[in-house]
Amino acid sequence: MNTSVTVLLVLLAAGCHRRVAPAPAPRRLVRLELPASLEPERQAYTSALEAARSHVVAWFDAQGLRLDDRELIDAAVVFADVADARRRLAKHFSVTEDQIPDGFSGTVDGKTLFLVPRAAYERTWARLYPEHPWSSGAYQQLMAHELAHRAHALEAVKRAGSEEGMGPRWFFEGLAITCAGQFAERPLPSLARAPFEALVTSDATQVLSYPLYGQMFTSVAERRPVRWLVEHAGRGDFAARLAAALPPAPAP
Repeated sequence: MNTSVTVLLVLLAAGCHRRVAPAPAPRRLVRLELPASLEPERQAYTSALEAARSHVVAWFDAQGLRLDDRELIDAAVVFADVADARRRLAKHFSVTEDQIPDGFSGTVDGKTLFLVPRAAYERTWARLYPEHPWSSGAYQQLMAHELAHRAHALEAVKRAGSEEGMGPRWFFEGLAITCAGQFAERPLPSLARAPFEALVTSDATQVLSYPLYGQMFTSVAERRPVRWLVEHAGRGDFAARLAAALPPAPAP
């Protein structure tokens, strides 16, 4: 028998006995609730949501933090406007409406993502971040930001037993901002030790701007891998250890 034919038969026989890996479970689409006025835009909202979900899973995976996207969310609710969001969320969380900020844009509770519509978010963005022009991808970045919080919370529970393991506000907000790619068109310079410590102190008593949270996170992420940061964020000496790793301010 021709040698090449013999080799081919051997390979075919081996293939017949090779175990075939099971196909991965099909990805489940997130159930999306929209107000009637946004039904004509359902496909655009669905596409943005699926892209944001894929982005967050890929970003966490790149940091060495494996994430099953089926654990993120299984439903998303888009409210009619900010007033509708405040009214319905107040009922959902059993709080008064004035406890939901007038700049509310999105949050995740359990496996449900809550969002204001794109147009409402654009108006809020213009009011809060006039120095950062609105972009076509900003709403998808909002989705990614909130999903990053959910992914981070899952990691914290897995590692520390509760969401307290997400660490201080500047850190979990900075991580979500960086994951989502927000404010990346005008990045702020890396912080030296003293300015970083001053911002950490300020954040303990007041909410800082989101661009500052992004700056704080990227400054420490230049010194430590993101996976290390996530693993140590719940420790009491977390900020002090990071400050010590930052360079002192340059001499005048």
